[in-house]
Amino acid sequence: MQPSPLSRLKKAFSSLSSQTFSRPHFSTAVGENLWGYFFIMPQMVGFLTFAVLPVLTALVLAFADWNMMRPMQFTGLDNFREVFRDRHGLLAHALTNTTIFTTGIVPLVMLLGLLVAVLLKKPTRLQRFYKTSLFLPFVTASAAISLVWYWMLAPGVGLINTILGVVGIAGPEWLREPTWARVAIVAYIVWQNLGYAYLIFSAGLEGIPASFYEAARIDGASSWDEFRYITLPLLSPTTFFLLTTFIISSFNIFGEVYIITGGTGGPLLSTYTLVMYIYQLAFSYFEMGQSAVVSWILFIILFLITWLNFRLSKRWVYYMDE
Repeated sequence: MQPSPLSRLKKAFSSLSSQTFSRPHFSTAVGENLWGYFFIMPQMVGFLTFAVLPVLTALVLAFADWNMMRPMQFTGLDNFREVFRDRHGLLAHALTNTTIFTTGIVPLVMLLGLLVAVLLKKPTRLQRFYKTSLFLPFVTASAAISLVWYWMLAPGVGLINTILGVVGIAGPEWLREPTWARVAIVAYIVWQNLGYAYLIFSAGLEGIPASFYEAARIDGASSWDEFRYITLPLLSPTTFFLLTTFIISSFNIFGEVYIITGGTGGPLLSTYTLVMYIYQLAFSYFEMGQSAVVSWILFIILFLITWLNFRLSKRWVYYMDE
């Protein structure tokens, strides 16, 4: 006797309800990796779009002639020859000024940042106010601060010279004399980055165990001995980090100088930097290939300096866990 349709239907439902559905045939590790890639995808897209793609584009443009209006043409090493020929001396001016700014800015901002961090190491009621006041220029828009500094240094109507004139001092022509223009740019960049250096050094000081200083005092060490033999060696990783980042940022000075000098790099090209040269080649002369070549020159310079810095760091950077 064959089972009735109703009994066959009940049997089918019972077998269906007792069936266990397995998860997809991906292992747990593979699933976690896929989720990890999914969450970092926005960051990776940004990195590929705004970092990798421009680098590859600059590499292609270095061997091509393109002015953004006509089709790109491969020219071999013509852009390199034209840049290194430096007919108008702009590359030499840019390299010289960028080097002067770097050698002036980096030591000053690091020394002053360390000094302020050491002086404000002890907690006070106004410590938070000091930190905010020093760090505020670093996080404020550079364009706004640069305009303020321009009106402070402007010939004839500058606030600094006006104040000096009140006390009977004839202020220098800050933006009309090459030497004083460089001094003004260095002073501005140091003032802008002082708060950042202070905060990083302050964090490094807080990471030094107090027991080291207590043991030194028991042994009769002076304040200078503590600073020389404890603070400076244990701050060397922080110093190394700031040294590397400040060198890179100093070589990339552009917006501040461009706004203060009105985009000329004057007077007499005394504040003309490498990045200004790159910008001018690309968007004033529309020589995208030559601009890419100078960009690679800047990259190679920074790569060599950073590599040398890392090699030499083994001699003077000390880590507490070593």
